Amino acid sequence: MILDEPTNELDPKKRRLVWDLIQERNRQGVTVILVTHNVLEAEQVVDRVAVVNHGKLLAIDHVSVLKQRVDQRMKLEITTSLGESDYVCRSLSALGQWTKMGENRIRTLIEKQNASYAIDCLTEQHLPIEEYSLVPPNLEDVYFHIDDEQDKPAKTEVV
Repeated sequence: MILDEPTNELDPKKRRLVWDLIQERNRQGVTVILVTHNVLEAEQVVDRVAVVNHGKLLAIDHVSVLKQRVDQRMKLEITTSLGESDYVCRSLSALGQWTKMGENRIRTLIEKQNASYAIDCLTEQHLPIEEYSLVPPNLEDVYFHIDDEQDKPAKTEVV
């Protein structure tokens, strides 16, 4: 089965129905070739991925293998109470460099071995945090990483 943007312009309920049908057909043994720009959505249903940009095949492999090519740190994303993001950034500066993603959203990268320490810092300091998530690289990160690799000039060695 070959599908080109099967969920484009569908509402969330219809998108979920389409993805469920695709997964069911795949479980029945049908090979599904899927073209989509929504990599976060596709990550939920694919086993192998081909990354194509401007008609050029940049990578093809299992999702887990491609994810290993990306920075292996985890993303720690925090939603603070309104107006409190600067205070939270200062309070958690020992965890790393924070990036503001919006008025009350911040993000940093955490080494996997420091993940439990980071969570302890969040919960013990009683900071004005509404929610947080700690997530590994996703397919969108893979795409940007592979695309960025292609944009770098080739290294040359002088002997």
